[in-house]
Amino acid sequence: MSGPLSSLTQGLTQVAARNNDARLRQRLVRLAGNKMFTGLAHTPTQRHFGDFQNAKRLLEGTLQLVDAQVPLSQLTPWEVRLEGAAEEVQLHGFAWLDDFAALGGKSARAAAQRWVLGWLDRYAGGAGPGWHPSTAAHRLQRLLTHLPFLQKDLAEEAWIKLQGTLPVHFAYVGDAWPEEGHDLHRILTLSGWIHGAACLEGAQEQLPTALATLSNDLEVRVADPSTLADRNPSDQLAILQTLLDIRALLEDIKVHPPHALEVAVKRIAPALRLLRHGDGSLARFHGGGSGAEGALDRALAESRVRSRPTDAPALGYVRLHGGRVQLIVDCARPPERSDTAHASTLAFEMSSGRRPILVNCGPPSSRIEVLRRMPRTTAAHNTLALDKMSSSRFGPPRTAGRPGFDALLTRPSMVTLARAQDTSGMWIQSRHDGYLEDYGLLHERRLFIDTQGHQVLGEDVLLAPDQKAQRRFANRIKGAAKLGVSMTIHFHLHPDVEAEAVRRAEAVRLTLRSGEVWLFRAMGGEVSLATSIYCDPALPEPLPTRQIIINGRSTTHKAEVSWSLTHDGGAARATRDVAVTPLHLRQTAIDAPRTDGQ
Repeated sequence: MSGPLSSLTQGLTQVAARNNDARLRQRLVRLAGNKMFTGLAHTPTQRHFGDFQNAKRLLEGTLQLVDAQVPLSQLTPWEVRLEGAAEEVQLHGFAWLDDFAALGGKSARAAAQRWVLGWLDRYAGGAGPGWHPSTAAHRLQRLLTHLPFLQKDLAEEAWIKLQGTLPVHFAYVGDAWPEEGHDLHRILTLSGWIHGAACLEGAQEQLPTALATLSNDLEVRVADPSTLADRNPSDQLAILQTLLDIRALLEDIKVHPPHALEVAVKRIAPALRLLRHGDGSLARFHGGGSGAEGALDRALAESRVRSRPTDAPALGYVRLHGGRVQLIVDCARPPERSDTAHASTLAFEMSSGRRPILVNCGPPSSRIEVLRRMPRTTAAHNTLALDKMSSSRFGPPRTAGRPGFDALLTRPSMVTLARAQDTSGMWIQSRHDGYLEDYGLLHERRLFIDTQGHQVLGEDVLLAPDQKAQRRFANRIKGAAKLGVSMTIHFHLHPDVEAEAVRRAEAVRLTLRSGEVWLFRAMGGEVSLATSIYCDPALPEPLPTRQIIINGRSTTHKAEVSWSLTHDGGAARATRDVAVTPLHLRQTAIDAPRTDGQ
């Protein structure tokens, strides 16, 4: 968009922003009233320790925002242009306070004080970004936790200004929590309200109300994971961590946690255990990353839920396992009205011990144009894409990455699942109708893993379920019946996996960093290797990797491709994994991935 229309749109956006700021300023004045900071009734224990290495980079002038590194040209980061809500939460939610506190020392403390005071000077009155209720709740909790760290050597005038913002934040999150519709953001905002009520002197009278509100919300929205609209594993981990933070705070002040909180923890923890790979990372679906190192295991340990991973579906995912090998499969419809939903139906991830083998491309990037939507397409996942189209449809390219405008337009209306297990191994058979309306075809996937974890077998089938669907397929290929429609099955490799085509491309040899070797074979299509990409919020930039592709064509209303991953018995099977450099510490570069998904 350019020219007069673009200028008009930009002008209207600026007017709307100024009006919103004015309304927020009036609201904060009303909520603050004559409230004064009179001290802390309780200083919350720091439960999430920051990264001192990141603090060093901040002091050197490099800011890490979600999946991008941004140079700092000023002494504070408040001139940085933000791309997306995740960056706003990270920066304006004061996540960097954890990092400065972890580093400690005069330089780190001075920088933290300068950043906090800079924010207060610019935004404390209600202007600019950072006043989404969940972001304000993040900021309140971190200020309460790190108040002793910030107080030392701080001028009296600055100390009074810092104290004065705490009652305002507390009043705001207590008033604004109903405005958050997202499960995670709502729980985060309620957590900020509860922390303020428990820690600010004179606010304890609001604690029963805040806890009752949390209980009601959990009973309606979170206590049963199968009812959650958000299927992002990272968000579910964040919900669990937030509930555990609330429980720890209440136990510190000798208040019994609500029953609904305990019920929610007991139901969410097993679902996350199902989504755990052998290295402790999370399966990466629907905008979720692998998670900070050790974060999932710590949360599961603190949950006090000792159940083993279940084989029953949870959050729409199914776990297949044999020996040291496991597969995590997406067997449900994508989330509705979600800007982070992926067209990943029937995709899976695979790991052996602590070594990931097959991974999805990961969450999209807000700062790299080509990666704002591509990682959400079907071709960016380990599943079948028909005719270079995704199994769920996206809006026009101009909506990519725009909050509130980038939800999936259509999704499969039906996803079925059948499971079986005996002494030989585990099977699942699942199908979806994401291509039925346009092509008259269903996609059916059958997966098997043997008990020892030596072999994974897969079949991907396209079929027309009835005569009406057969006619629709015939009309689709009319005029090009001999060509039919193309089908491509993608298998994206983790960056640590080395791939080599062998036996005239009839097989692909996969070597893990532990020395373990797997052979990939396929029937019914042509196997090739192509470039791919690995995105994760823990990385400063996406990493280049490779993918195995099976190309074929469907000229009739039924087509089938079979494939296998077999452990190479001639290579020593590693029972202990060697140490490797973490992904986020390696040199990164971006190659153009081949996905072709829409």
